[in-house]
Amino acid sequence: MTRYDLRCYAAAAVAVLAYSAAAVEFGYGLLVLLGLALAWRISGGRGGSPVPRWAINVLLLGAAVFAGFGLLDGQLDVNDFSRLIGVLLVIKMLDRRGPRDDAQMLALCAFLTVGAVLTSASLLTAGLILVELVLLVPAVLRFQVAAVEHRAFEAARRLGTGTDAGKESRPGLPAVLTFGPEVVSAVKASGRSLLVVAFVLGIIVFLVMPRGLGRSSFGTWGASSAGRVTGFNDEVQLGVGGLISDSPEVVADVQFVDADGRPATGEGEVLYLRGAVLDEYDDGRWVRSQEARERSIEGRIFMPNQPYSITTGRRTGEKLLVTLRAVPRGRSHLFALFRPITVKSDRGQRIIHGREDLQLERVGGAGSVSYEIEVDRFGTDRFVAQNRDLLLDEPRPEELPSFPSDVVGEFARDLLRAEGIEPDAARRAREIDERVVNLFATTLINNYSYTLEVVASTGDPVEWFLTEGRIGHCEYFAAALTALCRSVGIDARVVTGYVATEWNAQTQHYTVRQSNAHAWVEAEVLPGIWKRFDPTPPADFGAIHQPTPTVWSEIRKLIQAVEFAWVTGVVSFDSDTQRSLASLIPGLRDGDRDNAGLMVSPREVARARSERRWTRADALRFLSWAALCSGIVLTFAGVLGLVSRSARVRRLLASFRGRARRGAGFYEGLVSLAAAAGCPRKPGQSPREHALAASDYFGAGRSQALAVADLYYRSVFDPKGLSQTDRARAGELIRELYRLWRPGMRRRMSGEDGS
Repeated sequence: MTRYDLRCYAAAAVAVLAYSAAAVEFGYGLLVLLGLALAWRISGGRGGSPVPRWAINVLLLGAAVFAGFGLLDGQLDVNDFSRLIGVLLVIKMLDRRGPRDDAQMLALCAFLTVGAVLTSASLLTAGLILVELVLLVPAVLRFQVAAVEHRAFEAARRLGTGTDAGKESRPGLPAVLTFGPEVVSAVKASGRSLLVVAFVLGIIVFLVMPRGLGRSSFGTWGASSAGRVTGFNDEVQLGVGGLISDSPEVVADVQFVDADGRPATGEGEVLYLRGAVLDEYDDGRWVRSQEARERSIEGRIFMPNQPYSITTGRRTGEKLLVTLRAVPRGRSHLFALFRPITVKSDRGQRIIHGREDLQLERVGGAGSVSYEIEVDRFGTDRFVAQNRDLLLDEPRPEELPSFPSDVVGEFARDLLRAEGIEPDAARRAREIDERVVNLFATTLINNYSYTLEVVASTGDPVEWFLTEGRIGHCEYFAAALTALCRSVGIDARVVTGYVATEWNAQTQHYTVRQSNAHAWVEAEVLPGIWKRFDPTPPADFGAIHQPTPTVWSEIRKLIQAVEFAWVTGVVSFDSDTQRSLASLIPGLRDGDRDNAGLMVSPREVARARSERRWTRADALRFLSWAALCSGIVLTFAGVLGLVSRSARVRRLLASFRGRARRGAGFYEGLVSLAAAAGCPRKPGQSPREHALAASDYFGAGRSQALAVADLYYRSVFDPKGLSQTDRARAGELIRELYRLWRPGMRRRMSGEDGS
């Protein structure tokens, strides 16, 4: 196997890995890799195909059927095409018969890489794509050389030139049919220069290009797997048996900072990120009621980094910074702490929030979304402390909350009677309601078991959980507590979302995984005052969401630190970040523009600058400016290097063609001599075939004619060309052929004269 063949197989394998990692379809990726390994085994890792053409056609027909099944849903997406490309790549590996097949194979690798780019922007995908580029670019350049060598080999095989190796595959090429090491070295250098230039240009384009260009050009493409990582449910369906998957996939990165930008939380603190608020129960399902939907406020489309007001409250400056790794196109949930004040996103989108339940949603494009929410964590406590007497004196509404189950109602009333608490809400004091909710939650925590594997319930799922099963996951606990509260006149609702528990001390942020999806309860303990209650047993909660630290968990935190830097620094790089970087460049700072607007003279600005002390911001500006200048210089140097390398390759190829022209001198003598004797060279006839035909025509000079053809081949394909001795011998052979063929030439000329 040649290095070129190895590069082709490696590029194909890494392209498959990149897409399977992006789409999280490792089963499909494993099948395609097994197919590539089988193709390697069948072909021996070399060019050429031992598989008959009819078998290849059958495989192509199967691929077409495979693609047809993928289109049954009536909508094309990037996953359908990428899966088809993976299948075609395996088939093409079995059908490498010439340079055209190699070109198609390399193009399929490039298309599969593009599919990975459009599917995910994770750190693993980016790393595999970078490896793919390092493999693919040199393979494409080496293909240009291999294509010429292949044509030379095919010509030699047809003519029987050289040794028996001419009948084998390309690894047996005679030395005269391959480029010299200087050509291969120049091609490698060109590849390295091209990669450096592409890398530097990519960084510059990434930094300066406007954000959002072409965001809607792909339609649903580029979001094929968006929403796939959203681990919470926007409704709760009870009564279904089965095992709930505990996936470690990261869905969000979260920070909670104070007004000065410092972390306001730390190790051991838990953040409850609200997603869906469910206030209606119907046959085992908790959903959001139509009334709550109708009372939602749908704001206009807000531009990037434009704040949107949700509630009025004390502006504390505390902010929740969230980066969702992947969201679907259209309407989806935003996760926040309770009682958000304002929300600001990195992209233009429509914000929808519930007037009473404060559920947050957004309508916009797919991909990674970063947003910040200002909250007042202690605003409710301050309000209750200041207005407690007024709240307690407020009468209960005439229509009290209820739950459609006599079994659950009797269960709740029995618990209250056992504690000496009045079950009837109309006669029960307001200040007792919070004690009632705590009683129900404590009962569930102490007397019910937690599991991720639940059997299908019989009858009403909440009744089954409270009276028979007594085992379930967090949704059962939350649904049961909500039902108990409503049964005794206390309004309550189920909330689904995530709990942020995995604190990374290196990056000062939380990593939120799909396994951190959770359900809890919000109950109205006073008029208009809602409080969070989590009835899940704390020991089970900790085992799932706060695992015991291990060596592997510490290593994983380091990996997450790198991934967090990737997401926040690259994936979430937006126009606001661009403006921040631009402000570091001298002459582009907003402060200077503000000074100009206040009619401050340039001399005053210059004097103020000269009096300023050298700060960290100045150092950052200097480093950014130096980095930009260095990038421009490196790009210019890389372009010059690439041009010079390309010129060297062109000179080497020109010398290759020049040797052919120099060898054509004596060979044209052979062609002219044979034509004059009555045996002209036919179109498509190779030099050796023509020499054999001419010697057979005259019945003499066979060895001399073949020797001239062989010398011509050497002059074309041997990098060293012909020596002076070889050229003198070629001239002597032409003269000898002239003496041998002259009688035939005379007879032909005499016959023409006689006619």
